[in-house]
Amino acid sequence: MDPSPFVVPRIVHRIAPLSAARMYALVAGTLTLATAVARFLYAVVLFVQDNQRTTSAVTFIGSAALETIAATVSGLVVGGLVGLVGATVYNWWALKVGGVHIELEKVNQ
Repeated sequence: MDPSPFVVPRIVHRIAPLSAARMYALVAGTLTLATAVARFLYAVVLFVQDNQRTTSAVTFIGSAALETIAATVSGLVVGGLVGLVGATVYNWWALKVGGVHIELEKVNQ
């Protein structure tokens, strides 16, 4: 890329661990919720098609909903931990070898 007066080189020396944890938790929680809802709907379709079911519909829907909630909460927790640990490890390595070099472009509005 040609040097331009509008390009400002920067180095990311530190990532705030709690900020990264929050963002990773939200991303992982959102993706987990989407897949959990899809699994819930698929399970309901299978339940409706099963002619030999031994569980009541209320019990089944309740347990499937509980699994959806538990999966979403675990996605939030795991995502938060990954963000926290990832930012901490990045910060440690950035102290040793430097950070990620990025170029930011000034935008005239």
